[in-house]
Amino acid sequence: MLKIHPLIQQLSKLRESSKEAVADANVSLDDELKNFLHIKRSVETELQTLITHGYEQQSSVLIMVCGNVGDGKSHLLAKMRESKKLSSALAAFKIYNDATESFSPNETSNDSLRRILAPFTDKNLEYAQEKVILAINLGTLNNFLEAWGEEFSYLKNYVARHGIVDPELVGTLSGQPQERHFKHVNFTNRHFFNLGASGALTDPVAQLLAKIVQQDDSNPIFRGYLAATAENWAPFDPVLHNYQLLFQPIYREVIAQLIVICIVKEKQIISFRQLLNFIYDIIVPYQLSQIDPKKYEYEIAKKDVEQRISFSLPYYIFENPRLSRIFHNLSLQDPAIRRYEKMDDRIVLMFTEVDSLKWLQENYTDIFPKMSGFEADKKVDDTIISKAYLRYEFFANAQELRYKDDYFQEYLTYLYAYSNNDKDGLRGIIELIKSATYSWNGGTKAKKKIIVPSEVKNSAYRVFKHLDLRGILPEDGEKIARAEIHEFRQDLLLKFSTKDNPPEKPFEIAIDYSLFVVLKNVALGYRPNKVDRYTYIGFDRFVEQVTLHAIEEMPLFVDQINFGKPLDYVFEFNDEYNEFTFTKTNKS
Repeated sequence: MLKIHPLIQQLSKLRESSKEAVADANVSLDDELKNFLHIKRSVETELQTLITHGYEQQSSVLIMVCGNVGDGKSHLLAKMRESKKLSSALAAFKIYNDATESFSPNETSNDSLRRILAPFTDKNLEYAQEKVILAINLGTLNNFLEAWGEEFSYLKNYVARHGIVDPELVGTLSGQPQERHFKHVNFTNRHFFNLGASGALTDPVAQLLAKIVQQDDSNPIFRGYLAATAENWAPFDPVLHNYQLLFQPIYREVIAQLIVICIVKEKQIISFRQLLNFIYDIIVPYQLSQIDPKKYEYEIAKKDVEQRISFSLPYYIFENPRLSRIFHNLSLQDPAIRRYEKMDDRIVLMFTEVDSLKWLQENYTDIFPKMSGFEADKKVDDTIISKAYLRYEFFANAQELRYKDDYFQEYLTYLYAYSNNDKDGLRGIIELIKSATYSWNGGTKAKKKIIVPSEVKNSAYRVFKHLDLRGILPEDGEKIARAEIHEFRQDLLLKFSTKDNPPEKPFEIAIDYSLFVVLKNVALGYRPNKVDRYTYIGFDRFVEQVTLHAIEEMPLFVDQINFGKPLDYVFEFNDEYNEFTFTKTNKS
């Protein structure tokens, strides 16, 4: 008699609620599954190098492992402790896994952190010999520096200079000789994908998925799968079916790309714990995880065909937005809400000329769930059939051109160029921002003229000024030319100057994917509404700044609203006669 589903038992260790969670910060990395699922990332190599150099350094050194909750900081430190190569170096360090806890009920976490970091105060820095490795969340670090920044000004300046807490401040402070005392790695700019010339490279998500379905005896999850396949109900078990789907690289790649979309399009911060929990959820439908193990065989045998389809991974992943924020964001990418003419034609044929359920089963033999033979005979809702077709088709053919998002690919190309300081690669985004800036408040056929906003609505006249907006691009010698980028910010912080505003005091604007799409539409003629201006207030203020800068020193052009015709008047100051003039320019 089955006591517990052996595959679900192993997969449940991936859940955030599990005491055996792989990323549990308080559990030593000695569990078989934790060791098996470990994937070496670039941040691990960098931390190893910092530890080695810090050990060799004849002075105090603080190595901060920075990030957010659940991103694997403590997991990484536990892995460092296992390294025989680093054993001598680590012996010289005091290691603190959690900077959020206090050591005494009579002190706050800030007080405890102050005691840990006492050797790194301004007055002790040059004399102390302490070596410390500290895992710390960015919020904790920021709060500490706000409270004790004066006492730790060198550390505070280091954090600001490297943009650890606020990336916008990178490079605003000059270097200091105390730099040798502070080192860091930051998980915040490490994502579950890397950047390449062709777009997103889905490591390490694809690697993690490949590990989970790795078909050998070293994988505890696969051993659980093998044990489950010995049961007589195995052929029609939805959990085993979903796990088997992930044997195929194409399905793992689709899921990895969907995670990238959540991160970039929806600006979702996904921790390692959340990712593991998500993998559990897409394999084990929540309805099945709650079944009494003693009744599992009976319960899954009688599930009807509608339920079986709803449990299949390609269908389930888009159908449950309430499960988590990841599922919610994936529901926004549901291929069943997109329209393709040829696919619509196919759906019509499915319901008029063939047995739609049989057609679906024959054309998606790998994806379509197996029947037990004990299901109740039930007519399947047409909506479920059409959704299943569109979702199965997407998973089977996600690499085809029809599913490509041109804006998304273009944005990733600019992100790659930005991260490489590639001036030529940024030209397109610079020109897009200039075009959208001129058109944000309306436009004219006149080149390099921008509307000056007015508090008074006027349906008869518009006021323009000349604006020569120029992008401030990296120098040719600053290009890095990395084929694959592991650490990067997810938006583009671009700088602009005007004739009256030198490059030393630039106008800055951060472009994320959502704003990028709006700017593409504006460049094509879309007029932003009040909601757009509120949502993208950063760009609205950017346009206002470049428009109103030095406006009192420039001539203004007044246009009687007559679209398609030249500007009508110019209003300017004549310094020869010390007077303002208002001149008609359009003689027609």
